[in-house]
Amino acid sequence: MSEVKSIFGNFDEIELNDDDRNLVELCKDFIKESKEFTDYLIIEDDRNKNNIRWYSSNELFVSGMTMLIIHQELIEGTIQDYKNKHGLTSIIKKFESMFRKVITHNEETIRPYEYLINFNECEKRIEGYEV
Repeated sequence: MSEVKSIFGNFDEIELNDDDRNLVELCKDFIKESKEFTDYLIIEDDRNKNNIRWYSSNELFVSGMTMLIIHQELIEGTIQDYKNKHGLTSIIKKFESMFRKVITHNEETIRPYEYLINFNECEKRIEGYEV
């Protein structure tokens, strides 16, 4: 996550408007949420290796992964709205590149623990949230 913090350092040095700040805050929230979720996955992976799984971990991980996916889609939609409003500015180019790196890092971090997550159930829930 230090790479991500250094990228945000670059944003702190640039004059940001409200829309820019909103994107940065959404991404910071996503990073925090991703880290907390990954921490739970690591703990449950250890429990699984010791054959002491937590009884409600399946529900926790489906809910957590569903929220991460929705959060990511929200940010992607906000990026598109920003581009529609402001065009392809240098700030949005940097932000979009940084966000792609965050997503890639998140996917790589979660990959070893995917066996703990029922992705079919996540998909069902996401379809239920769509309007």
